[in-house]
Amino acid sequence: MLKLTTNLEEKYFQGGSKTEAGKNRIVPIHPAIYRFVEQKVLTQDGKLCVYTQQHHRKALFYPTLERLGIVGNP
Repeated sequence: MLKLTTNLEEKYFQGGSKTEAGKNRIVPIHPAIYRFVEQKVLTQDGKLCVYTQQHHRKALFYPTLERLGIVGNP
């Protein structure tokens, strides 16, 4: 998500890198999440800047795993 280009005027994300078919793929922003996307800060190059991967892991991913009893906090 951090590497996607976001076009708020035309309401789409563009990006992807795993497969040839997915590279620079355009995906419409669903109306249910548009306000969330609109409120987040965009970097100067149009990338959506929500969280770093490290922040996501520490603040969201690991606590969820621990709460579910899947793994202890690293």
